[in-house]
Amino acid sequence: MKTGASDAQVDLTNLNVTRLEIETGASRLDLRLPAGAGATQAAVEAGAADVTITIPQGVAVRISEDTGLASFNVDTSRFPKVGKLYESPGFATAANRVELRVRGGLAKVAVR
Repeated sequence: MKTGASDAQVDLTNLNVTRLEIETGASRLDLRLPAGAGATQAAVEAGAADVTITIPQGVAVRISEDTGLASFNVDTSRFPKVGKLYESPGFATAANRVELRVRGGLAKVAVR
């Protein structure tokens, strides 16, 4: 999915999405990831964007980021930093989990 100058709200909570790639430019993106899709791979690339990514309760996540000049904020009470990654406790054995890769330029990115 590609978005340009937009205000996008993408709610995948009840969908069975196992692979997702989003590129967004000068925009605002509110992305809610799947709650019960099993294993999902997600990649978000943001330019001059304001991005909020919501991980549903009960879904484990492993987050890698390459954000350059971007502001990157992760809820570390849910997703503690382990080395260079952020990872939910029990990620490897979770029935529902997301591998999330975030790349950003001048973006403001929050994962909660």
